[in-house]
Amino acid sequence: MRQGNRDPGHRVAAALVVAGLLLTVASGWADPGPAVALRLERTLGAGRGAVVVGQAPPIYARADHVVGAIDESTTLTGSVELRRAGMVLFGDRVVYDIATDEVNAQGHVRLVAKNAVFNAPSLKFQVEAQTGTMPDASYTYPARHGSGKSNLIEFLGEGNERMHDATFTTCNPDNPSWWVKADTLDINQGDQEATAYAATLYFGGVPLIDSPYFDFPIGDARKSGFLTPGYMQNSLLGSEFVIPYYWNIAPNYDYTFTPYILPSRGTLLGNEFRFLTPETQGIVNYDVMPHDRGTNTMRDHMVLSTQYVGPAGLSAGINYNRVSDPNFLIDFSQNILASSPQELPQEAYLNYAKTYWTTTLRVQESQTLVPLLLPYDPGPYQRVPDLTVQGQHLDWNGFDVTGFFDATHFTHPAINPYFVVPATNPKYDAPETFNPGFYTQSGSRFILNPEVSYPILSPGWFIIPKVQWNATYYQLDPIYNYGNTSTTRTVPTASFDTGLIFDRPIHWLGADARQTLEPRMYYAFVPYRNQSLLPNFDSTVSDLTFAQLFAPNIFTGYDRVAQANELTTALTSRVIDSASGAERLRVGIGQRFYFSPQMVTLPGVPPTTSATSDTLFLADASMGRKWSVNMSVDYSTVTSQTALASFGLHWQPRETSVVNFTYQYETPYYTGYPINNYGLSTQWPLSKNWYGVGALNYSVANHSWVESLAGVEYRADCWVGRVIFSRYAIPYPVGTGQFNNFYTTTYFFQIQLNGLASVGTNPAGLLQSNILGYQSISPPRPPPGPFDFYQ
Repeated sequence: MRQGNRDPGHRVAAALVVAGLLLTVASGWADPGPAVALRLERTLGAGRGAVVVGQAPPIYARADHVVGAIDESTTLTGSVELRRAGMVLFGDRVVYDIATDEVNAQGHVRLVAKNAVFNAPSLKFQVEAQTGTMPDASYTYPARHGSGKSNLIEFLGEGNERMHDATFTTCNPDNPSWWVKADTLDINQGDQEATAYAATLYFGGVPLIDSPYFDFPIGDARKSGFLTPGYMQNSLLGSEFVIPYYWNIAPNYDYTFTPYILPSRGTLLGNEFRFLTPETQGIVNYDVMPHDRGTNTMRDHMVLSTQYVGPAGLSAGINYNRVSDPNFLIDFSQNILASSPQELPQEAYLNYAKTYWTTTLRVQESQTLVPLLLPYDPGPYQRVPDLTVQGQHLDWNGFDVTGFFDATHFTHPAINPYFVVPATNPKYDAPETFNPGFYTQSGSRFILNPEVSYPILSPGWFIIPKVQWNATYYQLDPIYNYGNTSTTRTVPTASFDTGLIFDRPIHWLGADARQTLEPRMYYAFVPYRNQSLLPNFDSTVSDLTFAQLFAPNIFTGYDRVAQANELTTALTSRVIDSASGAERLRVGIGQRFYFSPQMVTLPGVPPTTSATSDTLFLADASMGRKWSVNMSVDYSTVTSQTALASFGLHWQPRETSVVNFTYQYETPYYTGYPINNYGLSTQWPLSKNWYGVGALNYSVANHSWVESLAGVEYRADCWVGRVIFSRYAIPYPVGTGQFNNFYTTTYFFQIQLNGLASVGTNPAGLLQSNILGYQSISPPRPPPGPFDFYQ
């Protein structure tokens, strides 16, 4: 019978303090002799002394049996568990040499250290130095979901391991789809990187790549080195090879150099520099092709975007974009959205904000990329500079008071006046048909626009009277002297907005909800001012939307203020979920009634002759978490037909499963050319591992496909494959308001080895922009929690 065994099979914790070693062990056999008697403890670590700063942390242990003496060695056998700060060791038998601080473990050894787990039949380990050897080992890095085997692991200090004849994979270790085999594999957990020497990448059991040296991350920390190369096939450019290099300059600075090798055109050198400080952040992109064999020219593209947020409300920023030629983005972009901007902004601003007011100084220019559609459209003006002061004081004795001041000097890159006489209409003032706004001209404009309203808000109803005063002063450059070079305009505005809100409880799709009925009326009065002799720097006709129905001016910008004697009526009904407050349904109808004709016009835009605006209908519905529908219709009272219409259906029954249908219709009256497009896009599982993606956009008016995309994705437990085909039309003008299309086709191929690298060009951005609700089939795995791998 064993001595001291109070209950067979029950492990009793004990503690031993020997020259800084604190051991807590189960009751067991101790050799008779002069050895110090063990002090039994009921819990692990009970009775321990305080940890002394600067000394080695204590070691705690648990075992079925213990034999030991002061200043010699301690032997633990039977389900041994040895703990020290940042390290846990399990084994069948552990011998700890106090003099050398060495642990010799045998049988089912498992070492957990620095977020890694190592398993082997045996281990020799220096506890304080964190050095030692482990033959015939397997290992796991849970944070990266990586694992592998090694003939011999050398521990070189805390968080540093060298593995000989080793493998690495993020797949199921019992049946990996891919793995890296290396003569030597160095792991640096502090830098979160692994370096493989004399390595081979295997995929499906077939060796794909041999390399004398390559490294890869085992965490989320950035590191310098070559990134995954890419490949893409394009009908416009041919083959494209990408070999990016990343330089982690500092924790808050980095630089990426990306050569795009296009055998048919040359080499496009991509440069991206990013920076981040407590007060600033920004990015600088510069792409240059020294010699394009297709155009025999040098071509480049630059983007500078930076923001500064300082103390006491001070902020600043730069947004500068430039291309060497209008076709640069068409030639070198991967989708229709990136290739079709009409102009590139070039601006800088300085902003100072306080509680009730904000001041902004801005310089704004742009680079126009597309030909002007209308002969009397000069394109955007440059603002050099633009000073704005805005003030606001809400609920000041019941009043909402706002003020706006703007001083801008306008110029144009093409100061070459030309003039087009529009068709006259004898029903309206003749001077309005002569408009110097047709000219490209330069000058300064000063605006003062104070506004006062008195909102009266109550449950179930509201009344908001408002008055404002628009004062404008122009000082034109002398070359544009049509009489005086300076002129003024003052226009008062009064409006009255009121509405009722009724609601009742209902059941909506099986849930409690409330339905509202909200009639609303809005009246605006603005006296007529002849503005035919005023320049037009930034005004256009606003799109008629539900929100614009409740605005007094039909023009954007500040160069035209429409006279108004009009009333808007609208009716809206909403369904609101009682539990969450989410809006499940909104339907509305609205129309504006004109009590006097609209005599203020823009160059080339005919005056409004109808007594009513178009009638607007809208409907948005969210039917649970799976379905959503949106629809809008603009019915023209002039032509008695639909002028604009859009419809969208979104169905997403579960993750990575979505179907979208869209329809868009516009008459030539609004755009100069008809739009009649159908769209369909989807991401859908085809089987357990296969997914299909696709998007189609067809123009009925042009009898052609605007854009098409199709492809498949495959997801395994540790890798993803994608093959994507994309084709989109690029319009080019053949006359005023007339376009033809040429098409560009691109093929994407990618294999993504989770936790290691990917081969090919990632089409994720293309898929997300073309398929609403697209989700990656391989989202990043969440990092393990502090107790997910607790031992």
